[in-house]
Amino acid sequence: MQRVSQCAWVWIGFYALVLIGCGYGPSQPDYASLGLVQISGKVTLDGRPLPGAAVYFHDRPNRRYSFGVTDTEGRYSLMLDSRMAGVMPGSKEIEITTLKNPAASPVDSPGEAGSEGDDEGDEDAPATGRQEQVPSRYNTQTTLTYEVTTSNSAVDFELTTR
Repeated sequence: MQRVSQCAWVWIGFYALVLIGCGYGPSQPDYASLGLVQISGKVTLDGRPLPGAAVYFHDRPNRRYSFGVTDTEGRYSLMLDSRMAGVMPGSKEIEITTLKNPAASPVDSPGEAGSEGDDEGDEDAPATGRQEQVPSRYNTQTTLTYEVTTSNSAVDFELTTR
């Protein structure tokens, strides 16, 4: 009887090692290999802080992005995902919007939302009943770009409605 219980423990241990070795269980991305840069800053619209705005740093054409949401003072910090802060180095297209929640939906490509040629920032958002506060030249038709390098840390955006 004792021999059977020892044998059972050996098999349980063997299967546990096999399961761990095969990748079953929690896996972690290799963040260290990405060379992430910590970026934060402030967004203002016509000289005033812009609270509740989503700030996206898009890596085109592969559609990867880092994002942040401004606080009541217009300050943001970029996140790669829900666990890790930062953005990968390289050329980025910037999108700033008050209509999209980065945690709730995928990012639209420029030109997919809003009305063509509208540069006044008053596009309707039928799903929410809210209006975009930021002109389309900063989101759906963005003209903002930024080169992220390892020496960057603060990136402020001074937006205007005119």
